[in-house]
Amino acid sequence: MEIITIIGTGVSVIGLVYMFLRNFKMDINKHIDELKQRQDFQDDRMFLLCTGKRLQDAIKEERMKKEEI
Repeated sequence: MEIITIIGTGVSVIGLVYMFLRNFKMDINKHIDELKQRQDFQDDRMFLLCTGKRLQDAIKEERMKKEEI
């Protein structure tokens, strides 16, 4: 009977550690994706500013692109 309890406890601990690491990995990847998206928006704005558009026009175009998606 003790062996079944030890095996059950071991499986539970392994499951908890696995779920913790899996969720941690997903959170990190989500954060990295958000940072990349923010950087892409900033790159687009800088490009538009370099081509002579105003910041207001760049932000308007960005919002229009968001609404299309």
